[in-house]
Amino acid sequence: MRTLTRAEVCRDMAYSTLRIKDEGLKIGGYFEPSDRIVIYGAGAIGRQLCDLLTSENRAVECLVDRGYAGESHGEVPVWKFDGEEVTSLLLDSNTVVVVTPTYDWQEIMETVPEEAKARFIPAFLLFAYAEKEIASGMMNAPMKALHKQILDMDISGISNIIVTQTPYNLLLCLLANPNWQNALFILGKPLPESLGNNLDELGIPYMHIKANDMYPGNQALLEVLRLLGFLVALEGTDIWGLDHTVHGKMLFGGNFKVVEDGDFNFDPVYCHQNSFDCEDHSNPQLLRFDCGRRYVVGGYDEAVKEIYLTRDDNIQRVMEKKAILFDMEEKWNEKSADERKKILKVFGVDEEVVAKLNDMKECYIFLTKPMADDGFMTREEQQQLFEKIIGKYEEKNVVIKPHPRDDTDYGQLFPGKVVLPANVPIEVLGMIGADIKAMIGFGTTAYAYGDRIGAEIHDYTMDGVRKYD
Repeated sequence: MRTLTRAEVCRDMAYSTLRIKDEGLKIGGYFEPSDRIVIYGAGAIGRQLCDLLTSENRAVECLVDRGYAGESHGEVPVWKFDGEEVTSLLLDSNTVVVVTPTYDWQEIMETVPEEAKARFIPAFLLFAYAEKEIASGMMNAPMKALHKQILDMDISGISNIIVTQTPYNLLLCLLANPNWQNALFILGKPLPESLGNNLDELGIPYMHIKANDMYPGNQALLEVLRLLGFLVALEGTDIWGLDHTVHGKMLFGGNFKVVEDGDFNFDPVYCHQNSFDCEDHSNPQLLRFDCGRRYVVGGYDEAVKEIYLTRDDNIQRVMEKKAILFDMEEKWNEKSADERKKILKVFGVDEEVVAKLNDMKECYIFLTKPMADDGFMTREEQQQLFEKIIGKYEEKNVVIKPHPRDDTDYGQLFPGKVVLPANVPIEVLGMIGADIKAMIGFGTTAYAYGDRIGAEIHDYTMDGVRKYD
């Protein structure tokens, strides 16, 4: 798979500088008030960056470029990198050097004092900070700190990126990817903010797409993904997860390791119908990587070399050579006790819940359904229905598993019952040793897991009548 050329990088950065200028966005917020700003590169992009910063009343100490040394851009001088003036600036711990695309990056970094390397950042990051949504909290503290650690056109400390938007796929990514603790997580809209907060507590950086991907107000995040996509393409960073989401598409060009997302990956017709063109460089909501064809999602595209699957049924011929089959529970058992604890933490499962489940014999898992939210009944009717059904298992160990879209406080409605986090995949219960006797619900896809482990399936109508009695 080809990587981006310097010309392509420059073209995209030039486009970004025009957007910033035209839309009145700001890039100065990246810097601390005490920072002394130096721009490496006095070509068109370097001069545009200088103009943008000075228009925000952020002083630029100098531009650095041997080809233009001795000249000036307005009142900003242009000096040689190895000259006395720049050498003196580098000794100041407040100096930050913004590096525009250049051919001699490696050569530059070899001459930079070790203590100053952390203060060299690629110009990409300024564009990521241009959007107001980011300043208002779309990125968490670890992610912002990460931006300050850019070295050698790489995101320091991050070895891979995980792109996901369903709890099931997230779980598979955590199991299949041995380096998930060193990943940057990009969470899609369906995942709740609580998952991001859990990652935050573990000190793992994440970005959360909270709004509709194509909504204009979310353009900031798309812009960040575009810039991140360039870093990925340039460095060959591994991408784990989903390639059919908007945020997954924006990272095409890296080493994509597609991870199963339920039945989606086993439906070639649907995946081909959702393929997309990646040739329009003018549209910021499409890819910049011109592969001259359509990209087929779900792991089917020729650019994807690995796809991680949990079953081998209906694997298409195009998948056979790149499919990597794995067993969830085997992967779980390979993890250390500390890593297992962290995986449970991501889903909000605490040690107290695990202990209660391990002490129970023959658990009956009640799977809720947001019928009131879906307009089938009122909340009062839904509560009465659930109380009626759970009442039939009064002598049993009933564990309540809320639907991911169900925000009802079941701990309050059913005191004394174990209530699981809404977004924990049902498969986690088996991994932590829960003795599942039966699954109770309303035609849910979670029954497939129950069938696999030999649990009884107690399926009910919305009138509270058990089917097949």
